[in-house]
Amino acid sequence: MYDSNTSNEETIEESIGNDKHQLHCIGFGADTAICQECSAKLRKGESVTVYAVRPASEPGFEVGFVLCEEHENEFSVVWSRGVRELIVRGRVGRVLDAGKKASWKVLLDPEIALVSPSEAMEAYSVEELQEIRGPSTAEIEAAVAGKEDGSDVNEAVTEINQLQEPADDIRPAAEAFSEEDQRER
Repeated sequence: MYDSNTSNEETIEESIGNDKHQLHCIGFGADTAICQECSAKLRKGESVTVYAVRPASEPGFEVGFVLCEEHENEFSVVWSRGVRELIVRGRVGRVLDAGKKASWKVLLDPEIALVSPSEAMEAYSVEELQEIRGPSTAEIEAAVAGKEDGSDVNEAVTEINQLQEPADDIRPAAEAFSEEDQRER
């Protein structure tokens, strides 16, 4: 499965790295960040879970909703084609523009928990996405180059293909997120 916003040469790590770069200090769209579930105003430093979306035609992400730490697993999303959607964990921060005498809340230290590629109608953890997508051309070329010692090139390609075992245990996004969260704690 390939993300239409990335080339086939781009690895999952590069794609996620680009997403994290775009999310770094993304604004919440208002002066206050408010939990969608309990309407609590979130203060600087508090942990949050954010739903971020980027239409295929747009260069950056927008925040769809924010959840406080207490409600971090209570999101419900209908994943859509044509947009890249992320569930991201981070902290609330504040940016101050002294020149304009303005400040606003932003997402700090984003960690991507789930990704819904623009061509998919489901979300995956980063690990699941790597299993589904398989090795990049660069990884295959590196494996083939490593076989220049006279051993069989087909053997190198077979070794790479064995990394691409079917992902039989992919679960609905919210279920996967909950289990991962429980393992982390």
